[in-house]
Amino acid sequence: MLKNPYVRSVLSAVITGIVIAFCIIGVSHVIFSRKMSAPVVVDTSGINEEEPNSTANFLIEPIEVGTPHTPRAIGADTYFVRDIASSTVLYEKNSERALPIASLTKLVTAVVAENVFDRNAKIKVTPAALSIEGNSGHFRMDESFTVPEMLHPLLMVSSNDAAEAIAQAYKPSRQAFVRAMNTWVYSIGAYHTYFSDPSGLSPKNISSADDISVILEWIYKNRPELVDILRMKSYALRTHVWINEAHFLNLSSYIAGKNGYIPEAKETAVGIFSVKDRLYSVAVLGTKNRDKDVLELLQWITDSGKK
Repeated sequence: MLKNPYVRSVLSAVITGIVIAFCIIGVSHVIFSRKMSAPVVVDTSGINEEEPNSTANFLIEPIEVGTPHTPRAIGADTYFVRDIASSTVLYEKNSERALPIASLTKLVTAVVAENVFDRNAKIKVTPAALSIEGNSGHFRMDESFTVPEMLHPLLMVSSNDAAEAIAQAYKPSRQAFVRAMNTWVYSIGAYHTYFSDPSGLSPKNISSADDISVILEWIYKNRPELVDILRMKSYALRTHVWINEAHFLNLSSYIAGKNGYIPEAKETAVGIFSVKDRLYSVAVLGTKNRDKDVLELLQWITDSGKK
């Protein structure tokens, strides 16, 4: 035993310091390891990245034929329902009226990205892309993704930073990418549609319920890989896990679609659904309750087959 109290005090302090240092190193290692290796589970709520109060566990199905149903009013400013095979318009209200569409924009961003980039081209996440409102992609600066990889957060979690990263990577410029979006929609006959940015944050991004149905129908017929992404429930890539919170993903009738929200647009949606073995495109713009409106339109389709 050390008899000198001063020596004992110094030795005790040294031992205590060593123990504290090892504790700090251990905790730091755990935190660092988690940051480097733990998957990032994406939160999709946020402006134009699917609005708050998500209904990802939405399990309500349209009422089956034979069940009494009283038609209810549709709250959307404009809506459109078409039988895709026959091109017959079943229901519409102001369907050629152009309104802000929010994240429905990203359907066109995805198509044009596939048009203008080689599939192996790298999309780098820049500070400018990260500065855009919303962070549902949970990207880190200087991460790189191929175009097919970047389309997953773009469409599944409606990532604004993914949309910006794609547009900014296009040469000669971001503006040229947006011009390509406008050129493409005009080429397929979506004449009431115009884009000012690649994400839909701008209320200047407008379309009609008819046009946005034309766009999604074109994707369904020509880009099955995009339909697959729109239907995918989750996608893991390196440290990322993106969870699709499309509001109608759990409906057995759902084939593909996209939701959107900004205050100026209110809630927006377009989808393709299989009802009674036929495919229908359904679009609603400018609504305060997209889920109710779309389900009601699906019910109208179901009721139209009653004898």
